[in-house]
Amino acid sequence: MRHIDLERHKPDPLWLEKSDELTAKLILLHEKGDIEARNKLIHDNSDHWGEIKSWLLSLSNNKCWFSEARDTALS
Repeated sequence: MRHIDLERHKPDPLWLEKSDELTAKLILLHEKGDIEARNKLIHDNSDHWGEIKSWLLSLSNNKCWFSEARDTALS
């Protein structure tokens, strides 16, 4: 299993800030039980969550952190 040290490698601060805002909204919608609005928020921001994939892959040399197999579905 490949260890990725996230203490030394941090995502872009602006990405983290937006992620924190979205996560807070998701938690509120979950607490209200508004699943439809929660799902819409996730769908509407799918590009944001996808932005982190290439950064994470770069930390592991484009390999799966668990199996260490090469990621063949690079986007």
